[in-house]
Amino acid sequence: KKESINYIDEKFVERLKPNSVLIVIGFTDAFIEKVISICLKNKIRPLLVGSNPKTFYGPKTSCVIIDRENAMLNNVSNLINNGYKHIAMMGVNPLVYTDVSHMDGYRLALMKHGITNCEKDIYYNTESIDNTINNFLKNVKSYDAVVCTNDYVATYLLAKLNELNIRVPQDLAITGAGNIEISQFTNPPLTTIEIPLESAGKQT
Repeated sequence: KKESINYIDEKFVERLKPNSVLIVIGFTDAFIEKVISICLKNKIRPLLVGSNPKTFYGPKTSCVIIDRENAMLNNVSNLINNGYKHIAMMGVNPLVYTDVSHMDGYRLALMKHGITNCEKDIYYNTESIDNTINNFLKNVKSYDAVVCTNDYVATYLLAKLNELNIRVPQDLAITGAGNIEISQFTNPPLTTIEIPLESAGKQT
């Protein structure tokens, strides 16, 4: 029997049979470590999907690793190779490892192309996404492209740009990450990084 929860419910875990496998999708180390602790206490094996590849959670935890850093590196390199020279990064939450992995890939791509002073071009999401986007819009004319940490951020930014009559991609190119369903229905359609969670989770 398959069940799903989107928060930590210790009673739910306690109801599982010993040696069951619990699939865990989380994006902060604090959340993941808490779930692992609850699982191991109840003799449940956690299976982390898309977990932080730089963190070792112990021999009793299984992981499906997604190389988000390399995905963003290739994304930014593709923009540079297509003539974009001033690329910002939008929506980085320093507590969310997927955002940090994307940021690492962004920095590495710029460094490989001889761009080293990029910290001012990273727009962190530490208070609210509205504040982050407003800070970016103050400098929007400085950029010809922006890469977003995920499709939600990209979709929200795209809506704001449409309100301001800033044309995408003519005035500003945007990319998201995740290829979630909503990205297919934006105007214009959102360019996004495919994160292959389904194929990564298939056992061969």
